[in-house]
Amino acid sequence: MKSSMTKQLLIFTDLDGTLLDDTDYRFDEASSCLSELKQRGIPVIPVTSKTLVEVLELRKRLDLNTPFIVENGAAIYLPCDSMPLYANRQPPMTHQVTIDQTAYWCYAPGRRIAFWQELLARQDAKFAALYTTFSSLDIEQISALTGLNERDAKQASEREFSDPIVWQGNSDQRKEFIQCLSAQGVTVVDGGRFLHLMDTKADKGRALLWLEEWINSQLDNTECIALALGDSENDISMLNAANTALLVRSKKHPFPEVAPSKYQVKSRLFGPAGWSELVTQQLIAHFTESQC
Repeated sequence: MKSSMTKQLLIFTDLDGTLLDDTDYRFDEASSCLSELKQRGIPVIPVTSKTLVEVLELRKRLDLNTPFIVENGAAIYLPCDSMPLYANRQPPMTHQVTIDQTAYWCYAPGRRIAFWQELLARQDAKFAALYTTFSSLDIEQISALTGLNERDAKQASEREFSDPIVWQGNSDQRKEFIQCLSAQGVTVVDGGRFLHLMDTKADKGRALLWLEEWINSQLDNTECIALALGDSENDISMLNAANTALLVRSKKHPFPEVAPSKYQVKSRLFGPAGWSELVTQQLIAHFTESQC
């Protein structure tokens, strides 16, 4: 049993609309806060619907060397040599991959993209004209839909585990479609621009818990405290799994509805400004408590 426990904050964060502005994908208003977190040794862990190649690029821009979770919890990547915590310590149920000469441990509980494409192909034909899958879009269409430049749109297209949907039907048809998939054990969540089909064994919340447990098992005399930041429906499982749910205000949709029993804080500001507002509040509270 651990004695003289110290507390280690872990920041799990959605990207689009949360740490990144959902229009221009900038994070200027969160830059100072990110620098402070790095100086204090508090890891910022992206948990996103984005692809592996997208997150690898964003980690450079954000100056992060931490683990990350892609495609809504379908795969978790741990850098082998960028943090002493992970060096030469193989997590369970993983395989090693090398990308751009950097080695990662990868735990991938999610289904591959072919599963979702085959599942959609088996649905009632009446739904076929009501949505467009991400994989059927060309780079120009992805760019127009997301506001990404051509290079970033190509990275967004390189999906391994999921095939988001652009819904084009009405709300009643959408409800029927979701009910049909739910009856087959599939969770459908709204990520803002897209509907995401989720595996019951792989979502943002389960990925957070798996990674938190792994990190905690490697630290002596330390209790991990998970803070999760998100702005939309597809962040709910992550927000519910964390110790504290930090809800970032969006200009496009209401706050996600997390469990009423969950300790939660809502930002006054939007996007990365709201992200910085919430994290700063938590840092003040944490370090004030630590000094008492």
